[in-house]
Amino acid sequence: IIQFVRALWSFSDVVAMASLATIDISDDDDDKVECELVLSTLTTSGWPFDGGSGSEKLSAEHMMRADEAIALQLQREEEELAAAARARISSSASPCKKPRYTNGEVLNAIACGPAAAAISGESAPLVPEAPSLCPDAVALLRGCLERASDAARSEIYLCGPTSFFFQPCRGWGGNLRKTAQSSYAPCAQEIAAGGVADRRYDHRPTDEDKWSCGYRNIQMLVSHLLMRDPARSVFPSLFGGVVPDVSSLQRELDRLWASGYDPPGREQLGGFVSGTKRWIGTSEACVLLRGQGVRCNIITFQGARAGVESDAAVAAEAVVERALRHFRGSCGGEPQSPSAPRGVQTSAQPPLYLQHDGHSRTIVGVQRRYEAGGKHVDFLLVLDPGLGAGGLKGFEEAARQGRGWERFVKRSLAPLRRKADYELLVVEADRGLLSPQEMDIARSVQRHV
Repeated sequence: IIQFVRALWSFSDVVAMASLATIDISDDDDDKVECELVLSTLTTSGWPFDGGSGSEKLSAEHMMRADEAIALQLQREEEELAAAARARISSSASPCKKPRYTNGEVLNAIACGPAAAAISGESAPLVPEAPSLCPDAVALLRGCLERASDAARSEIYLCGPTSFFFQPCRGWGGNLRKTAQSSYAPCAQEIAAGGVADRRYDHRPTDEDKWSCGYRNIQMLVSHLLMRDPARSVFPSLFGGVVPDVSSLQRELDRLWASGYDPPGREQLGGFVSGTKRWIGTSEACVLLRGQGVRCNIITFQGARAGVESDAAVAAEAVVERALRHFRGSCGGEPQSPSAPRGVQTSAQPPLYLQHDGHSRTIVGVQRRYEAGGKHVDFLLVLDPGLGAGGLKGFEEAARQGRGWERFVKRSLAPLRRKADYELLVVEADRGLLSPQEMDIARSVQRHV
């Protein structure tokens, strides 16, 4: 009988892992939610593990495998969608932003056509972006983390107030084979961008707006810098005190290029971006912020051999460690020591702009959860512009319910290991604005300022 039960349990693992591939959610890493998801999968596969009295308990090792399976499945789907979008966009001369490395330096390489005529260096009026549907997404995330069951055994660092700006998309139905028609309503930002369409299933951006993630992450960074403590902030007049819309950012980028910023990046993007759907990345974000006197630098994380899993793991872990040091820097304490603070801490550091091939996100914090035996599990806390208005609505509803919110904002190492190369744009807010002499050096994004 014991052997028979063990055989059934082993087979249930296989059924669970196979079934998980059909659950289309982000890598939800909360222990309780993971368990409920896997138990639900087992039940629908015909196994009577309903979580009630007398039911078998899933092991920690099983839960870890389940989490990685979900995360990797999502990453594969995201890569397939991004590849399909790039193929369609390339036919309209809209290159995909992709990092290139030579002797360890970022050269802002983008596959594109020949450079266009020079753009005038005259400054154009900035048009403010439509008001954010979530003026402070970090506050919403903070409430979720403070109520989480693992908060007491975690180091959690969050930046200050940050507005959420998103790519206009079809809406978010949770992709749990359900619809969200009753909870979705187009917002001003979507209507203005012409992105309102079928809202039943797809939470990712439409084909027409997959290019704008870089601009949306810049908007989130700018919103944070504008909302920093006025008594200590040096950014109250950044972009005239407003968050510019995408067209304004494009015109400003063209103006800065014409005045001598980042000539290689300008040439590789065809000489101009105004009125186009060309993807931008960390180098363009760096140009836009440095043009306003913001001290920022690009950090490159490159796997030695593309496609080698061990190298990708090293790059992913380096990104998380660098993000942890960034946000923890103003909070004190040493990692894995009694002095390391537990619970949610407010960091004085601004968000980080994270770029990889095909997409970019805004990192607003980091969680390090300590496990038995001295081990720990790390998560990036991100605002993903690809969620859209429907995704934001889903996050808000999950936050109110107190469960399921992790899938919107938490990213573990499992999906990060799918990419070998990353870039971080780091704003060094505590060092003040660039001096006139540094502004001249800052025209080259490879130079550290």
